[in-house]
Amino acid sequence: MGLLAVGTPLQWEDNIPYLEKVKQNGVTQLLKIMTRSNEVKGKPFLWGDELEYVLIDNKTNKITVNNDDILIKLNTDLEAECKQKDLVYHPEYGSYMIEATPYFPYAHSDAESYLKPEINMILRKKFINEKFINKRDLYLLQMTNYPRLGCKNFLSDSEFNGEGSDPQNKNVFSQSLFLPDEITNKHPRFPTLTGNIRKRRNRKVDLQIPMFIDENTPKFDDSVYNRDWFDMDVKFLTSEKGVSSADTDLKSYRLRPNHIYIDAMGFGMGACCLQTTYQAPDLESARYLYDSLMNFTSVLLSVSANSPFWKGFVSDWDCRWEVISSMVDCRTGFEANTDAHDNSYGYNLAADDTGLVTGDLQKIKKSRYSKVDVYLGCDKIPKDLSQVNDVEVSYNEAVFERVKNELNGDENLAKHFAHLFIRDPIVIFEENVDEVDENMDHFENINSTNWQSLRFKIPHKISNGDAPEPGFRVEFRPLEIQLTDFANAAFSFLLNMIVQFILSPETNINFYIEMSKVWSNFDQSIGRNSILKDKYHWIQKFETFDGCEQVVNKTVQMSIDQIMHNKDSGILTTIVTSQLIRLGFITENETWEDLKKYNDDTKQRFYFYLKLISDRSSGSLPTEAAWQREYVLSHHSYSKDSKVTEEINTDLINCTKKVYNYSPVTAEEKEWYFKLFGNELGEYLIQNRL
Repeated sequence: MGLLAVGTPLQWEDNIPYLEKVKQNGVTQLLKIMTRSNEVKGKPFLWGDELEYVLIDNKTNKITVNNDDILIKLNTDLEAECKQKDLVYHPEYGSYMIEATPYFPYAHSDAESYLKPEINMILRKKFINEKFINKRDLYLLQMTNYPRLGCKNFLSDSEFNGEGSDPQNKNVFSQSLFLPDEITNKHPRFPTLTGNIRKRRNRKVDLQIPMFIDENTPKFDDSVYNRDWFDMDVKFLTSEKGVSSADTDLKSYRLRPNHIYIDAMGFGMGACCLQTTYQAPDLESARYLYDSLMNFTSVLLSVSANSPFWKGFVSDWDCRWEVISSMVDCRTGFEANTDAHDNSYGYNLAADDTGLVTGDLQKIKKSRYSKVDVYLGCDKIPKDLSQVNDVEVSYNEAVFERVKNELNGDENLAKHFAHLFIRDPIVIFEENVDEVDENMDHFENINSTNWQSLRFKIPHKISNGDAPEPGFRVEFRPLEIQLTDFANAAFSFLLNMIVQFILSPETNINFYIEMSKVWSNFDQSIGRNSILKDKYHWIQKFETFDGCEQVVNKTVQMSIDQIMHNKDSGILTTIVTSQLIRLGFITENETWEDLKKYNDDTKQRFYFYLKLISDRSSGSLPTEAAWQREYVLSHHSYSKDSKVTEEINTDLINCTKKVYNYSPVTAEEKEWYFKLFGNELGEYLIQNRL
């Protein structure tokens, strides 16, 4: 997650004098690379993935935050062994989280090499299990969001549950009603990030998630209470009227009927995901890849949905995205267009006596964690992108002019970077404020905290060809982690086929649609069962740039089933099938479904990877979010009150443990196992463990 520098992070009030200096240094570092970008060329296709896990007590199925030494030992005593096994482990926001990746990026030489991601995913957990997890009777849970995060007694470490006897020393960074600061990684960057985001916005974090409505659903979130511990405490009001997220005084929050109130960065950044990153041959290829992947983000987010529960409630959302977006939204009230701003601390803005901002400050439509904002353009299309960049986006005008001038008038690339630089650096390390030449920390301070659905990653050093330094890369960020390594590998395989297809010199397909449609698609993808009930703007027919009359494509609204399977622009039927043919995995007249008929274990596994995606898209199989929700709603102790009790939570996680190992034993375990995978895929996984 972002930049883990060594040093002393400054509190927000101490950041303010350095904000512009750090941003200017960041632009200097950016231009140091970008002015020589033509020298970065001929880079091989390499890619990698990141998985994040939740560490829980195996007996109680509750989160544990007292095992920091595991990551320390993995990166010290066991570092050489990890490297030899192609494994590396990283800290994440939560002290209960572990991120794991391959040590070396993937490269492909034959069909069997496409199985390496799943094999590596299995090895990541096996290695850490053998070294630590099994000995301590812990468990690494592959679930996007722990269902009872923030509820009473959600921690197995009992000393951190409850309010404690000294409230003035509790939750000083988050000021949360529900999450103790101990759930935050102890690296100084993370608690400082938590506190500084809250201080910059000058008000408590506030998101209200719609509940899934059942017969006995409480009218209001009954876990919320008033208190007076900290400077940013708010009073909670319940009313049918005035359901805005905050009153203009920023000291009162109206609780919305049938909504779940959450109040801290940990609820968002404490969720787990699957992210993949792809290296392109050069700058222009990377720009084309970035632009082309935009409309895939919403579709694959919806298909990977795996987070229906928040703070012990059943929600009406399936995905984590909007939760994280709100939890790290550092915009002031003025920037977020509320025209309200408490000027008593935090950002020193000019304001009148009522708190109405009078100085110059931009309105910003979205959180710094959001969907993408602008197309980059590439050498395949005209420089004028007004047809596709059809939404109003704020940008730093001074940065825009500087980057445009240095990059020979490239307004599209300049606008992308200038848009990133409307954000302030949230965490500044005192020791490196003046360091510019030897690293890219100031640029990454901005780039790595613009958490968008895609990230355009620039090299930190100039190199070409097979030199080990990374080139231009694109990170695909929306996917939710899946309950099994097979499912995570399936999404990775699908994206691998899509990216290789896009980057192939033979492709030359125009994937551009209006950005407003990209936004519309993404916004609806988080909702309950969006995979079946919603329609998305999708290109009617894939065509090459030579065959297009204009840059923007004609779109129609399609279900995700249609997007995957239609004959003219289907992800599986056109993109994946074409790439499988190019790789020689199937013949010219075959489709992806013909992989099954080969007497070849590797190709058959590819078939089942794609079948999982296909069957979810058609509704033949549920998403993992839908499966979890059904499990809870049908549990024998569920009271139709939209709540995930400790008993239900324990049983659900025990069920997912059987799913992960493809080892259902009891009749109930088999019922839920085959509900998730179906009979054909379920039997295949039992018989064909890697």
